[in-house]
Amino acid sequence: MKSIILTINKIRESEVQCLTLINHNMYIYSVYDWITTLLNNGIVFIEEVIDKNEVEEIYAYTQKLLTNLTSKIFWCKYSSIQIAFSIIQLSREKYLNKDLKLSKKIFDLLLDLYEISFFGL
Repeated sequence: MKSIILTINKIRESEVQCLTLINHNMYIYSVYDWITTLLNNGIVFIEEVIDKNEVEEIYAYTQKLLTNLTSKIFWCKYSSIQIAFSIIQLSREKYLNKDLKLSKKIFDLLLDLYEISFFGL
């Protein structure tokens, strides 16, 4: 397996390129776009994983939740990124953390990684 090494500068260049492509408007992404981006970047920390099947279950459940919620009224009340992170949190709680206090702490860490702050979540 070939490993890929990314430098901070290469990551920054890629982020600027992505932001330019979406005209610096982070909210034009749909919930599907956010879920896809988050799942591709990773939503589980290595210390949380017991086995690979567990991660696959989380990802499949996340996509199932997205499918089940697409016709609901939530889409009008919340931003797409809020809904995406809420779906991620529900999936994480179902499969990873039975301790809700720990789950909240780790979810907050995930939000911090993306420099996102929500009131009321």
